[in-house]
Amino acid sequence: MNHPDLLLPDAGSLLLLSELGQLALLPLIGRQLVLVDLVRMDLMRRSPELADPVLGWLKAQGERVRVDTTSSGEMLRRLWTYEPEYWPSDSGLTAIAEWLANAALEADIELLILTDTPRLHEVAGLRGPDADIDVIGISGLLELAEARGLVTSAAAILGGHALRHQHTSRRRS
Repeated sequence: MNHPDLLLPDAGSLLLLSELGQLALLPLIGRQLVLVDLVRMDLMRRSPELADPVLGWLKAQGERVRVDTTSSGEMLRRLWTYEPEYWPSDSGLTAIAEWLANAALEADIELLILTDTPRLHEVAGLRGPDADIDVIGISGLLELAEARGLVTSAAAILGGHALRHQHTSRRRS
């Protein structure tokens, strides 16, 4: 994986990178950050002390971050007219899976999905062997950053965080 064109994170990954002080790695790893609408909405619904640093950082990135809408995000926005407190627990992950299933990725586009959720690893595999998609968790991202000389030690950054390292590749032959 060189420098993927698109980096697609879930909310949990963004929050953990913020907690670890490592959000700045994202634009060094991927050319453009794709934020699925429900991931952004998930961040906005969290407590301000958790979400505000992430949302502020995302806003400061300007055009390096694009927010893509999904039909599930549109449906949830309409539902809030009647049930403003309703929030499905896995909505962001569902929207990422929906985005991934519907994305019209050009043949030369490399996509890196950042998640520690096993279900998204499986969904990425459904795109088939021709898809240029990698899926890594936070520990994998930090190890990649260490290999590129962007951080001195992934293990030192993770400290006491017990993260399962998962990596799924779907590379063209």
